[in-house]
Amino acid sequence: MKLGEKANQMFKMILSANPPPENAPVDSLQVENDVAALYKACPGKQARVDEVAFFEIIINRSRTHLDALCKAYRKKYQSLTKVIKSDDFPAGHIKQAMLFIINGAKSKHAMEAGVWRDAKMLEASMVGFGTKDTQLVRRIVRYHWDAPRFEAIKLAYKTKYSKKNEPTSLEERVRGETSQNYGAALLAIVKGV
Repeated sequence: MKLGEKANQMFKMILSANPPPENAPVDSLQVENDVAALYKACPGKQARVDEVAFFEIIINRSRTHLDALCKAYRKKYQSLTKVIKSDDFPAGHIKQAMLFIINGAKSKHAMEAGVWRDAKMLEASMVGFGTKDTQLVRRIVRYHWDAPRFEAIKLAYKTKYSKKNEPTSLEERVRGETSQNYGAALLAIVKGV
């Protein structure tokens, strides 16, 4: 697969990134500076999105810093996720990677960072016409290796996708989307058997 110049640059930056440790304190002045820099990099402030400014900040900050950045950006302007999802932001690999990083950094509903994103990714594997089997297997197997995190993902899934009087667990959803030995194997992983 051939990547565009900017996407290639982004992936090189990701591979060579050295963000601060997760337990490093968040520098509120740096958060404010990053909010201003990202706002300046948005369309309307210039002819088009300055992707490199987004790469520099999003790739080189800790998850805790990015969580604080998302909250500060939303408070001052709008959701950073909406900015990245907008038509003004480049489509394809760049948009997907930026959203993956940002959504993985946001702590939501007092849950560990990335758990909400992972629950949404599981649902994306099952929603619509036909289950995306390879995606579903890959995600469930990958998530189950970290049992406490997988329990948090299952809770996030239930919180997000349950209807008012009809709780929906990941186990119930997988049971409804799969069958036979394949379904039994995935259910055993989800149950932790």
